[in-house]
Amino acid sequence: MRKRQFLLILSALCLLPLTPQVYAMDAVQGNRLIFFGDSLTDTGNFPEPANVNNPQRLNFNLYVPISNPLSVQDSGLNEAFLQASLGPIQLQGTINGSMRRLYSVNWPLYYAYMVNQQPVVSWYTAITNNQSSSQNVNFAWASAFAGSPSTQDLSNNACLRNGGALFSNSCSTDMILAGRNAYLANTKKNPAFDKETKYQYNDLVIPTLGKQVSLYLENSDISLKPDSTFFIYIGNNDIGYFLKQNIPRIVIQSPEVFQKTINKTMPTISNYVLHAVQRIEAAYKQKASNASYHINILTLTHLSNLAEGYAYTHPSVFGKPTWIPIISSRIEKAINNSVDAYNAELHSTFDHDEHVTVLDAGKHLDKLASNTDYQSAVNQGAACVNESAYTTASAEKTNNCHYIDQSKQVTYFSWNNAHLTSPANKAFADYIASQIW
Repeated sequence: MRKRQFLLILSALCLLPLTPQVYAMDAVQGNRLIFFGDSLTDTGNFPEPANVNNPQRLNFNLYVPISNPLSVQDSGLNEAFLQASLGPIQLQGTINGSMRRLYSVNWPLYYAYMVNQQPVVSWYTAITNNQSSSQNVNFAWASAFAGSPSTQDLSNNACLRNGGALFSNSCSTDMILAGRNAYLANTKKNPAFDKETKYQYNDLVIPTLGKQVSLYLENSDISLKPDSTFFIYIGNNDIGYFLKQNIPRIVIQSPEVFQKTINKTMPTISNYVLHAVQRIEAAYKQKASNASYHINILTLTHLSNLAEGYAYTHPSVFGKPTWIPIISSRIEKAINNSVDAYNAELHSTFDHDEHVTVLDAGKHLDKLASNTDYQSAVNQGAACVNESAYTTASAEKTNNCHYIDQSKQVTYFSWNNAHLTSPANKAFADYIASQIW
């Protein structure tokens, strides 16, 4: 009887709204937050579709931030904070002709709410709504690469198409905004636009990490302020591109042989990060030498923890995801060894830079994915975007990507193929705060 009561209490606690702990300020890390990265960090630069009907899992930008939608109460955040960060909810577009009623939340929002409770404004919002004086600004773009995978060029102004193809025209602010506006216009006119164009998102011009830093440095209202803390969280798309290009070699070669290819490639990706950091450091030295600042670089989690990694290791056989002996094992080693090699390169590159801290966020997520709350979902390659309630605008109540499995409370780790659920994002932000403040 007591055991049953304990389990009931534990289940109830798991369903409580997320309430971030508020941290005190620290003298080393600043109170002004600047974010660079990809879809794991983006809070609104990559647009949501203006209208979409019958969304599929391939509508990865159904919600931006790219995580599961939440009621304000379930998010644990203040509604005014969410509105100031993401805009009024009624302006976020429609799903199946209905206005949205839910927000999505990722780690920068949880983190900012904990440490300074100031909104996180996307670069797009900052420059189009005259909010460049905002305390926290996010330059991250979904689908962003650290650098161009085809040219390996360290250009400060490179932009890419979705998927990594180099954007050959001038990559100006006006061009980036024009692409974003074109996508919104097309999806407003045609709710089936994404599906009909095979989810290519070709209207959009995606700034690489180098271009994101350029956009930051070009804006004097935002850049080189004292008391600034930077976050760089990028590399997943670069590694994903590398793996897709090399699947035949991964399958044919032994893990030891393919490791040589990994060891040759990962320093190239980390070098893009190094170049971005050096530009920030040089700009401070030249123009604001007395200003305090610090740069945090976050390592990556193993791809096998995500639904996308499961798809790599469990190819479809007669319509069913299947683990194929030897082949699946080689793929799993390759995708995880690539991440490990990239993370190691970040440490070896930056561990002696007084302005930089490499946070082992990836290891923390690896550990989180293996705990009892998430392990069942991770092992099944499950993603809660498949639950219909999350892809309809009429869902006013959520259980925050929890599901019941054999009378045990379990939580999804993946929202869709490659993005975290809000509980995982919250735990990620908690870890970062615990390492900094």
